[in-house]
Amino acid sequence: MPKLDELDLGANPIGDQGVAALAVPLRKLPALRHLGVSECMIGDEGVASLLDNLNKDDFKTLTNIDLEYNELTDVGCASIAAALRVGALPAIESVFDADETDVLAESASEEACTAVDDALEARIRDRLAKSFRFAVGSRVECYMSRGIWTRGTIVKVLYSQSSFPEGTGLTLPRGDVVVPYQDNGPGQAGQRPRLIYAPVDTCVCIRAAPLPPRVG
Repeated sequence: MPKLDELDLGANPIGDQGVAALAVPLRKLPALRHLGVSECMIGDEGVASLLDNLNKDDFKTLTNIDLEYNELTDVGCASIAAALRVGALPAIESVFDADETDVLAESASEEACTAVDDALEARIRDRLAKSFRFAVGSRVECYMSRGIWTRGTIVKVLYSQSSFPEGTGLTLPRGDVVVPYQDNGPGQAGQRPRLIYAPVDTCVCIRAAPLPPRVG
């Protein structure tokens, strides 16, 4: 089934033994993006068989795995968080249905579920940051308006603030909205440089500043 990109086994009581039997072939499906295993009576051992000791090509296209309404405890949540921290599931975006964030593991502590959330968000932030063209310290020019560009230095990647104009930025799993960059543009005479942000990472919004002319 090389073209299979979605598999929903939800509400089937396959349990730990069932998911263990399926784990190896599921890992190798080259196009699998969504795996639904909610309400499958999966416990800590089942999650471990699915996610422990993954190779770099296992689940390499998987973006979503629905694990809610199973029988995970803190141990199972720790297995999920550990897989995320070591770089497994390279394309993952969620480990539960977007509307069911409070039922990832009814038998696990809030701290254990939060650790999964933290690991997932850290993974997504790292992946986003690596996709951008500039790093902290890069000299750039930002488009302001009417053909005017202002020069500055990137001071933060994945910048967030209390609010942005509607439609601006990227929304992370916990609801934080971020934009690619914050940089310090020039301020008025005698004032500190002002901080501005780049809402998108495109050449019409932000570009590399030209190198200063060589002296001598």
